[in-house]
Amino acid sequence: MTNPSSNAAPQSYGGDLHEEINDYGELLVYSGKLIAEEQTPFQKLTVFENPILGKVLGSDGISQTSEAEENIYHEMMAHVPMFAHGKVKSVLIVGGGDGGILRCILEHQSVTRAVLAEIDEAVPRLVEKYIPAICGNAFKDPRTEIKIGDGFEFVRNATEKFDLIIVDSTDAYGPGRVLFEDEFLTLAKNCLNPGGIFINQNATDFVNYGDEMLVTTVTRSLRKHYADVTFFRTAVPLYWGGDTFLGWATDDKSLRAQPLSAIAQRYSASGILTKYYNPEMHLASFALPNSVRAMMAKA
Repeated sequence: MTNPSSNAAPQSYGGDLHEEINDYGELLVYSGKLIAEEQTPFQKLTVFENPILGKVLGSDGISQTSEAEENIYHEMMAHVPMFAHGKVKSVLIVGGGDGGILRCILEHQSVTRAVLAEIDEAVPRLVEKYIPAICGNAFKDPRTEIKIGDGFEFVRNATEKFDLIIVDSTDAYGPGRVLFEDEFLTLAKNCLNPGGIFINQNATDFVNYGDEMLVTTVTRSLRKHYADVTFFRTAVPLYWGGDTFLGWATDDKSLRAQPLSAIAQRYSASGILTKYYNPEMHLASFALPNSVRAMMAKA
């Protein structure tokens, strides 16, 4: 293993992950030992080791998640809406095939059913085999129902409703683009119980979506359907651009206004052990920079 503090690039097997940000830069994650590699009908998946990140899951040359920092994204995306709501019983996760969000959701004893709609069966299979620290026993939990197929079509054809919907998708380009557009957001709203919460990932405030920033576009779309629309944020080391913004939408305005004492009581009573999330982080995550507030005002 190369000393992480060294300025020299670590030895790699040649499968380093290069995520092109624009014409002027890229995010590079050096690989160590190649653990697994598989070309699926949807993507090329790789699992390798990195001196700092541990085992890393890559898709088409782009880093997706790793042992070392997965808890930051997964805990915030799951626990913020779960503790804000307080009584979630049914959850739909669109994407999220690595099982990290599913694992966090199932730590809540109130949950009686969690549906994971993932298009590529290889993702949960490879993660469960090679990076089980991310998914834990989530795929085997009796409350879990895995639906392999297009998440858009699952939502279109769904006849049941959920207390919480989390869209853990790729960014808003290529096949994942449809999950940010109004047709999908309309269908998702129809799958929510009254007072339910919709969450999705929105990359950073530097990401364009056509001629607009993604935050502006998503705000405008969600406001067509929900009384309370905003974003909360977390900083994921593996993702480019600093803060990762997570969309929040619900018709119950009281959920985002829960006081620290209420969140702290629910967190303590749950007995859940977290590495990143805590009640103070919960409340602080809703504080947005002025640049994002301006984008939302524009919408």
